[in-house]
This record gives sequence, structure tokens and C-alpha cells, in this order.
Amino acid sequence: MADTVAITGVGAICGCGDGFAALEEALLHGRTGLRPVRRLDVSFAPGDVAGEVEEDLEPDVERCHALAIRTAREAWTLAGAPSGRLVLVVGTSAAAHGAEDLTEDEERADPVAAAVRKAGVTHNAVADAVAAALGLDVPRITCTSACTSGNVALAVAHDLIRDGEADVVLVGGADALSVRRYAGFAALGAVAPGACAPFSEPMGMNLGEGACFLVLEPARAARDRALATLLGWGASTDGHHATAPDPTGAGLARALRAALDQGGLRPDEVDWYDAHATGTELNDAAEWRAVEAVFGDGGGGVAISAPKSFLGHCFGAAGTLEAAAGLVALAHQAVPPTLGFRGPRATGPSDPIPDPVARPRAVRAVLSNNSAFGGANTAVLLAGPERASPARSSRSVHVHATGAVGAHGERELVALLREGRPLAEGVARAVARPSRATRVDVRRLDPVSAFWTLAAARALGEGTTRGDAGDRVAQVGGTSRRAYTAAHGFRRSWETRGPGGVSTQAFSRTVMNAPLGDAAELLGLRGPQELWATGVGAGLWAVARAAELVRSGVAERAVAGGFDECEPHRTCLDPEHPYEPRAMDGAFWGEGAAVVVLGSAPSEVRVAAKALAVDVETAVTEVLGRSGAVPRAVFGTDLGPAGRALTRERADRLGAACFDSPSRVLGASEGATSAFALLWAVAELPELDRSADGVRRALLWATDPRAGAMALVLEEA
Repeated sequence: MADTVAITGVGAICGCGDGFAALEEALLHGRTGLRPVRRLDVSFAPGDVAGEVEEDLEPDVERCHALAIRTAREAWTLAGAPSGRLVLVVGTSAAAHGAEDLTEDEERADPVAAAVRKAGVTHNAVADAVAAALGLDVPRITCTSACTSGNVALAVAHDLIRDGEADVVLVGGADALSVRRYAGFAALGAVAPGACAPFSEPMGMNLGEGACFLVLEPARAARDRALATLLGWGASTDGHHATAPDPTGAGLARALRAALDQGGLRPDEVDWYDAHATGTELNDAAEWRAVEAVFGDGGGGVAISAPKSFLGHCFGAAGTLEAAAGLVALAHQAVPPTLGFRGPRATGPSDPIPDPVARPRAVRAVLSNNSAFGGANTAVLLAGPERASPARSSRSVHVHATGAVGAHGERELVALLREGRPLAEGVARAVARPSRATRVDVRRLDPVSAFWTLAAARALGEGTTRGDAGDRVAQVGGTSRRAYTAAHGFRRSWETRGPGGVSTQAFSRTVMNAPLGDAAELLGLRGPQELWATGVGAGLWAVARAAELVRSGVAERAVAGGFDECEPHRTCLDPEHPYEPRAMDGAFWGEGAAVVVLGSAPSEVRVAAKALAVDVETAVTEVLGRSGAVPRAVFGTDLGPAGRALTRERADRLGAACFDSPSRVLGASEGATSAFALLWAVAELPELDRSADGVRRALLWATDPRAGAMALVLEEA
């Protein structure tokens, strides 16, 4: 049963110090966490001031992992390690940096060693490290939507509690500084010469690092332990540019209004707007226009200030650290100041709390926003523990259309899968050729963006998102790792031109949500945007999340699925045994994208039920219980022989037809294979035998040791 979401624990580390108390003291007393960088050589940049964590961290642990572990442990302890169905949700933009200096020559010379090294620093390894350190055997979700990752993680965690999918969620964001990240932002001209001055002079941002975790529980269970409530969230996509915001602020304004609507508050009931306010000219100006559009001329009566003047921009940790700042404001009835203010800009607030210490003020609610590359905006709404959330709608979710890009013609996809004949011997390369029906020019896009954008275009059809229609179309993508072409392009510019001359275009492509931003710009998809990096099966996890966005009314429609790009040096390895050479007659790698369009309008196929659990057996048992009937077919999504055996065993036990994993035909692609399986299931459903109650149903699941398992049932509507 849906319930208000309470925050019962918090832990933080950032430039202001180690522990939530250090952050609290800094925000209340105006003590900055910005200072010259000591750990890295950033002499190539125009400024060396950042929110660097000075405390000693575990020397043998990846820095991002160590930051996350420390704060997750603090939050978990403060909350009293609550019992119940627990889910771990992590937001990170770049994750760990342990493979950044891996050269192309090293990858070519020893692909096995390179693969092992990369496996330890994939995005979902952060959640894995936290779970291991705290001894938690739980489902783990990883969100990586650039600088909105922390707020997206909070949104996902909020919905898990509201919709009864979890009793407790440990949710956090984490990111660490690196020389290469510093070089990328310096090349963009975004780094300030000294300490940043949001809404003032000089213009420019400071980078930061850190982590913050929170514990969420239903309010009825938290009772007097609640620190605050997470009332709701709102998200949008600008659909304007890969790195620059929509100058009108219209996209951000939609996200702010959506958060207020979900939380049941009017703009005049928000007392502090925690601004994204990085300090750059374009971002601050666009945000101010959004604030005036939502709160009124001059910002209405809302207090506005910029925590990044204390923290720097902590990327994936920004959203959760600033949510913690909201807890400080609510607890002390005071608004943290904006440091470094030297007078207002023409497009900005005249009074962004430019005080030496926090300003006393009655604070009933806090609206906190972060924006990101790819045009993503996500805001969260916090209030005191006494505030209740309004009821949410619940609608059925239907599959309206499918689209795919792979090493095949789209019309041949199902025929190839039915035939079961492997498509390639070494690697199934996708070819992103726009069809006459889509008319989408993808020549400037890198492979994964071309795959995703064309698959979405084919599913949506011509002209379906023109005008305001795209404002309510969400995108949820699933993939396993950063795309090779993007990462390689940035690495090559680093190796040939050094830190002072890295490619800004390549740098902007290294965020994993870049394909979603491109699709938004080209197809007009301006609703919420989330990228899930849950590893193997990420495409199915993304579809399950998108179904929730439609069911709850957050989006009218959603484009969801998975995508992957083959790594050249990895193709000599076995997909079923990733650290062994590939057998010539064995499994092979593939790439491409597969999407479904979900909506609430009736169609022939609907999403009947979904379930999240720590293992496949539990997830399947739960989803079958929720769907209330036995499926007529089981569609495999796993890449290895053990997964295929499990699929056959489950099908035999249910007396259902068994459809083997698409990886056997289309090649193994960790993020996309499960999405291809879903497309196959949608196509086959009308051909299946009917169950005793006259309905056709299909079962799918996806699992990864670092994530848990997601199961989903489709049925004839």
C-alpha cells in the first residue's frame, strides 16, 4: 500500500568534512569546503579550487567506493539498521576511475587483464562494494544520468517505498574527483578561476567530490524516527543541446512543477529553493528563468541559495548531498547562505542569501534541483516529518510498439529468432541505417546514440512527439558499461593532446545517458530521463521502471529498453566466461538497441506484473503470484549456459513453451539482450496457446550477481 516516504538516516562526506555533522556545521556557520586541490595535478586548468575530500580514505579501495561505503555505513547506523525488504539504490555519474589510465595498447596486448580491470570499476560496482561492506544481500539498482544521478536515485527509491516494492531503501550518490574529469570541464571553459560565485561574479564552477546516503522507510513504520519526508519528485528533458541548457528554462520549469504536483504543494508553500546553481553563466541564467516561471517575478517569496558554493559540483553525489542540506534547513529552520556573492547578475536573484551564516527562516518545504548533460533535470521535494503525501493514481500499462537496431533488418528480427540460426561467428555488428519512415539523421551520433535513437524512432513512428506531446514521454535506458567509442575518443584526445587539449565533444559523450539526450533532441522526447546500469539484463530492468512511470501517471508514454556497443578488444573473449578466450564455435558478442513504447491506452499486450528480488527464484515466484496465472511461454534473457538451463527448467516446471535467449542468434549484449527478448515475447504472444482462463501470458526475467533479479509478465489484453 502506498505511503508517505520518511527519511530516517543520513550520512555524508564532502569538502566540508567527514560525516553529516560536519556538513551541518558548515552550512549553518558559513564554512566553505572549497580549497586548492592537493591530491591531483590540475595546473593545466584556469583554476585549482575544488571541493576535495581531505580526510584519509582506505588506501586499497577505489576512491568512489570508499566514499560511498563510509556514508552508507553512517546512514545505516543512524537509522538503526531497520529490518524488512531492503533495496539498495546508488546514483553515480562517473563511478570509479581505476581504469582511466588503461591504454589501447594495453587492451590489445592483454584483453583478459583489461577486462578484469574494467569489471572492477563498472558503475554497478559501487553498489556492489557498499552491499559487501555492510553485509547486505539485497537487490541493487544503479542510476547514472550524469549530474542528476543522485536525484534520480532518490526518485527511484521514493517510488519503491510509495508503491510497496520495498520496506527500506538505502539510497545514495557518490563520485570522486579525477584529473580527466577536471580536464574535460576545463576544456569546456566551465572551471572558475577561484572559488565559485553562483548568481554572481566571477562566472564558472568548482568541481567537487563526496558521497551522501539516506535511509528511506514508510512513514507509518518510521514514526518518531523520521527526520523529514520525501514528498515527491519531478523530472524533464530539455531536448535542446548535449551540454548547454535550454536558455528559456522551460524544461527545468516542467520538472519543478512536476515535483510540486506530485508532493501536493503550491509554489508558495516552498520556503527554500535549493538551486542547482553551478556558477556558470548559461546554467544560472536558465535556472533563474525557470524559477521565475514557477514562483513568480523575482522568485516570489521563496528563499534561494546555492549549496555548491560550499561543496563544489559533486556530480552523482550532488543530489543526495543537497537533500541532506534540506534536512539541515528543516531541522534548524534556517536557510544556508550562498558564499562568494559579490553582487547580482542581470539574470539572477538579487538576494540569494549572501550572508556569512545561515539565515533564520520558517522552512516548511524544500525544493532541490540538479541538471545535467543530455538536458536532464530532476528535482526532489522535502518537507517536515508531519507532512503527508497525496494519493497516487494507478493505471494499467500497455505495450504500444517496438523498435530495434541490430545486425539485421528490423523485419527479419523475429524470423531470425524463430529460426535460431546464429547470425555471426565472431561479433554481430549493428548497422544504424535510418529507414525512410524515420527520417532521422544519425550521422553525427556515435554508435550507441544512433542505435537508441533509431530504435526509438521506429517504435514511435513519424511525427508522434511533435509539439507538447513529447513533454510527457519518458525515456528509461538500460546498459552495462560506458560506450566504447565515447570513452575511446576521449582517451585518444588525452593521449595525443594532453590534459590541456582534450576533446570537448568526446568528453560530453562519456556520460552514459548521452544516447537519451540525443534522442530527446532529435525526437522531441522531453519527459523524465533515466539511465539504469544494472549490468546483465539492464534492458528489462529499464522496461520495468518505465512501466512504473506510466502506471503512476508520471508519464503518458515511455520509451524503454536496452542498448550496447561491442568493445573491439573484448570480442576475443567468451561472453559466457568473460575472462577466457572465446571458443571459435561458441557464444559471440553482439550490439544494438531494442525498445518498447509503453502507455496507458489499451493495446493487445499489457505488462501484467513485475517483481524485484535478490535472486531469480524469488523474483519469479513473486511475479507469478502477482499475475495470478501460469504463463504459456518463458523467454530466456541470460547469456550463459547456466541461464539457459534455468530457463528450460522453469519452462518445464510450468508446462510452458521455452524460447531461448536472443544472445544465441543476435550475439550477447549485456544491456540489450533482455530487451530483444521482450520484443520477441511481444511478437510471439498472439501465437501462443491460451491458458485455462483463455489468456496468453509470457514470463521473462533478468539477473546479475551485482544487481539481483527482475521478473516481468506480459499478457494478452
